Amino acid sequence: MKAFKLFLCGMVLVLAGCADAAPPPPVTLTYPYAIEEGARFEGHRRLAERVAGSYVRVLVYADSTDEGIAIVNGASGAIVDARGYVVTPAHIAKNSRFKARVTTMDGRERPATIVHVAPGRELALLRIDPFPGMQVARLADSGIMPAGWPVVSIGTPNNRKGVVTVGIVANPRRGLRIEYGEYGYDNAIELRMEVEPGHSGGPVFDVQGRLIGMVASFGLGDTRLVPYVSTMNAYAVPAAAIAAFVEEVRP
Repeated sequence: MKAFKLFLCGMVLVLAGCADAAPPPPVTLTYPYAIEEGARFEGHRRLAERVAGSYVRVLVYADSTDEGIAIVNGASGAIVDARGYVVTPAHIAKNSRFKARVTTMDGRERPATIVHVAPGRELALLRIDPFPGMQVARLADSGIMPAGWPVVSIGTPNNRKGVVTVGIVANPRRGLRIEYGEYGYDNAIELRMEVEPGHSGGPVFDVQGRLIGMVASFGLGDTRLVPYVSTMNAYAVPAAAIAAFVEEVRP
């Protein structure tokens, strides 16, 4: 087996200073990765469209000069509570002193408050104002999935919103804790799925449309290879851990 190291799949941006313009168009789902043709693809597409409303793009930033704002991180998240609570990885939110914005599937950018960051659980809780038509993800008991269970995730690789990727559950409960620096989490769901920076925080759904976890890290292959070959190893914080975290820390 080729060695690989874990990579935090956020996306670091440098600077943004864009003024609001006309009402934005809705986010359109895209499928850049290889997905089987025929009926199975149609099933994945319909599933993604059904659950996509709970996915958000997340921007974390700090106030800067008159030129704009300094972007700290950009990645993905999911709306998990009808009161407007959003989850994203701790390594994306970084610290509650920062500010955040989320872009929902209607294309609108909404201010968000970073409520709590828990590096040891690789989870952060944000809050937005609830809005008409807001879709909340339905969390599943991730322990019920067998290996080989098909899944769909929606993320923001390279700042492209609403990117769908398809995979399977390789191991529904990884025994060893995953740790990188100050961040870590237990009972990770191991996935066979192609992800890249920006997929971090992407909700992972089963075929019934239940959120089974949130992408937090992945195995980084040999970056010296051209073209780069994905390890197809991704890891997600399970839904049970997300549910417990939200219940404990929301005001």
